[in-house]
Amino acid sequence: MKREFKEATPEERREYYTKEWNSRNLPLFVTEYLPYLEFAFDNDGTGPNDRYNAFSTVEELSRKIERQSPYAVYSSVSHYTTPSQREEWLRAELVFDIDARDLPVRRCVCEPGQVCEICLEDAKEVALTLIKTLKDDFGLENLFLIYSGRGYHVRCSDEEAMTTENRGSIFDYVTGSKVPQDLFMVKGYSAAFRRMTALNLSKIREVKMKGGSHIVKNKESIVEVLLTRDRVKLEEMIKKKALESLLQEMVLLNAESVDGKCTIDIKRILRLPTSLHSKVSMICTVVDDWEKFDPLRDATPKFLRNPTKF
Repeated sequence: MKREFKEATPEERREYYTKEWNSRNLPLFVTEYLPYLEFAFDNDGTGPNDRYNAFSTVEELSRKIERQSPYAVYSSVSHYTTPSQREEWLRAELVFDIDARDLPVRRCVCEPGQVCEICLEDAKEVALTLIKTLKDDFGLENLFLIYSGRGYHVRCSDEEAMTTENRGSIFDYVTGSKVPQDLFMVKGYSAAFRRMTALNLSKIREVKMKGGSHIVKNKESIVEVLLTRDRVKLEEMIKKKALESLLQEMVLLNAESVDGKCTIDIKRILRLPTSLHSKVSMICTVVDDWEKFDPLRDATPKFLRNPTKF
């Protein structure tokens, strides 16, 4: 299924929120903690300037959304005792934001600021790579993949993750943003780094290194070696200094694949799952089947699938 991403009209937003949107589809990580969350609204496409909203019940939130048919709806990753004033911080979800528009490595040829089904798939692959590291290395279980409209959010609500303060270091670890001392250790950071580096390296044609941009020779073989940990084979196919330069450039691409500010900023707001991303007319969706999810099939509003005249 292919289609051009278009901005939703006020009439289409109204149709979505009055006929299709249902508060029963809100995820538990929103409804269970709703009295502790700050909500923000963008009513005209100029940004979330209606902030510091708090609701005691889902019904209160529903009434506001259905009445306003907003351009965008957001909720906080943080929990507050008094969310209407963002006071008495309690905890915050650990989150990672992958925007398909900003990926430094992608297979498509989209114009700046645009997205297509190919770069959305690339963004999902990055998100699933992060989730694997969070599960395998940190033992986190309450992990949610959210299609945001132009990319993906990874949200974690495990208690130990929500109360952690060292989010910058976690970001570096999960995204593979530093070259490990021993590239071939079986577990730990080396494995996380190899996983992320192999993903990005598999998609690039050339990489900027000293002396200019160079086509990466034996790219497929290097990717295979990173995944199979064949140290001898790697030393045979690429010189030590060239490998060091390559890995230093790859850590930059790894880090740029994810919005680090979003992970570190505990006062960040994210699009509310089930809400409409009006800029592209897509539904912000909690992804249940991580592998089979297709946003063009599973997150397209009815007003595009079954258009009506207003």
